[in-house]
Amino acid sequence: MLRPGALNGVRTQTATRPSSVGKNSRVAKNAAVSQVGGVASVHAGLLPSALPFGDFSQRPRLLGEMTDTHAVFSSLTVASSLIKNVARGLGSIERCLSHETMTPELANKMDMEKIAINECVNTKVFGRYVLDSTFHPSTGLIDYVRFTIPGLSLSRHELDSEVVTLYLANRLFTLRFERTERTEDKKSRFVYLFGLDNFELTFKENGDFVIGVPDEVWRTWDGQVAILGEGKRYAQGQPIQVGVLTESVTVEDVLGLSLADESRVAVVRRTEEHLANRFALVGDMIAQNSEKVSLLSDRFSRLDEQDVRDMVAQFNENPAQAMFEISMGYRNASGYLIRNLLAPEK
Repeated sequence: MLRPGALNGVRTQTATRPSSVGKNSRVAKNAAVSQVGGVASVHAGLLPSALPFGDFSQRPRLLGEMTDTHAVFSSLTVASSLIKNVARGLGSIERCLSHETMTPELANKMDMEKIAINECVNTKVFGRYVLDSTFHPSTGLIDYVRFTIPGLSLSRHELDSEVVTLYLANRLFTLRFERTERTEDKKSRFVYLFGLDNFELTFKENGDFVIGVPDEVWRTWDGQVAILGEGKRYAQGQPIQVGVLTESVTVEDVLGLSLADESRVAVVRRTEEHLANRFALVGDMIAQNSEKVSLLSDRFSRLDEQDVRDMVAQFNENPAQAMFEISMGYRNASGYLIRNLLAPEK
């Protein structure tokens, strides 16, 4: 139940105009633009590729790309190790739960394993979480934790118009269900509404809402939603509070295990299967990035003897042009990147 005045000062979003589902993709699109990609577009066409120093001047860009690739590869390697640690901790918790009574020693051991698992999820590399709350390796874009809200569906009371208000993650959403509006138009309008707060919204075949919140938001939220309706889909008067149902196993499911939980065995089995799938996924991602790391390393470090002879010859024939080509590689966006990479930390 919400406290009086709890919603004061909270930003309210209301869908007032329809929009295509694709408009929500602008969030992911903006997040997906990398610095290295921007460098490539700026640098292209500046230097003639036929000249020997034309390829040499691309080395700052290659260094930047190689740095990003090695960062991803390192993060995936750490993620693989962390998932193993989580699986080991889960196995220890499962053995503790197999006892008929919970002794203080067993309770203390379970608590220590839960703390270790929570530390795995909170581990950071290069200032970014290695695993999100669903034990998925962080992608560097927006990692969503997806869930459903009991009773929130397009198929419920389709012939009734109603305004449903949701208060979740310190945000207020007003959903207007119009019985005469086409289903696709309602979907577009709701997707646009949640997209304003960088949330994701999809729909199941039965019309259930599948809401995705960024992992950073999920980590600071208790998973409770306050809902107020007009007596059809939800009760009117005082808002009701319900817990969300996640689409995937989360670290909260593991931290909430106890001997009193009747579903503890099912939760452990589901989490073990989930971790096995995540570990296999990370292995595939490591294999893909390992090949890219090797190619970039060879490309960056190898210098053919003929290239050296061509560079020396150009210095002898036209030293001004040679120096110009080298300097161009350090005066545009690539040069800015390389100087920041090599600058000593203050």
